[in-house]
Amino acid sequence: MKNTLMVPLTFLVNLVVWFFVLPFCLLLTNYDSLIALASGNFSFFLIELLGTGLYLLPVSLMLSFLVVFLFLMRHKTIRIISVSITVLLFALSVAIILPVGYRLYNAYSPALARAREKTESVSNQAFSSGHIRAINNYYRAVWYHTSEDGERISPVIIADTRTRFASPHLSIYSEASYNAITKTARMPDGLELPGIGGRDPHIVSYLRQPAFIASFLGNMENLLESFRSALAESYLRYIFLAGSFFLAFGALWGFCYLTDWRMLNVLLLITAFLLLFFIYPYISGGPFFNLIAGVLPVPADAGIISSCCYILISVILFFCELFIWLKRKLRTKGENRV
Repeated sequence: MKNTLMVPLTFLVNLVVWFFVLPFCLLLTNYDSLIALASGNFSFFLIELLGTGLYLLPVSLMLSFLVVFLFLMRHKTIRIISVSITVLLFALSVAIILPVGYRLYNAYSPALARAREKTESVSNQAFSSGHIRAINNYYRAVWYHTSEDGERISPVIIADTRTRFASPHLSIYSEASYNAITKTARMPDGLELPGIGGRDPHIVSYLRQPAFIASFLGNMENLLESFRSALAESYLRYIFLAGSFFLAFGALWGFCYLTDWRMLNVLLLITAFLLLFFIYPYISGGPFFNLIAGVLPVPADAGIISSCCYILISVILFFCELFIWLKRKLRTKGENRV
């Protein structure tokens, strides 16, 4: 009974954890947010964190349910009660939690936009100090300090490499002014160093995401935007789209019991979960979508067709899992007779 009562607690704890962990990890790969955090603008980073958490609320819910699936696979519970609680949590998530989250996100959007403007202005400051920068293929420059307002850099050492056979000519300036609009530093003698601000290439190179992660994030963003746009049109349209996806996602529960090897079940569960996002572009646009739309007797948009595809996927998964479960039951029954 104790494990059964732990099901809703497991869900709620994981929902809170994923709500903050997901956006935090995502913002650390965003240049503007990372620079804002490194510059000490914690309030703006926190606003970004909360806004991104509301935007990623559907993914946080799904990951929380994945943990619940694994919890039920690992622990013995009163099956009828635990299943009823999980189904109720699914219904509440789609019908209440997600719409409320999207409305909070819409109300939060102005503050989020102002925070992003601030973080973008911070990211337009001069490149980080202490690194030798190549400028116009003629100069090599390095500076060691940037003022708090971002308008001064000091001291600046510039090497003129245009001298072909002699050693580069060095110039040392105690201070230089920096213009964040033109991203140009101007020395006291009028010498200008263009293009020394904005997105620092030394940092951007470390933030590039692998192709498969970038593809997955793009597909996930498209799906989340379809939820928001469907809710903006009508609540029933949103229920049909989000409900069909969560129905297909709920059908993945059976993957926890496909084989006798739990680690293999976990691998299959995670793989199927990722595939639900990867197939969305194909059932909401492209040749496959056009093929389905051409076969239908009445016109249908991307939301209707993708919802029907997810419902079909959930039905196929249910019958496949039911077949495997019955086969295992009959095999176990035959072994017991022997």
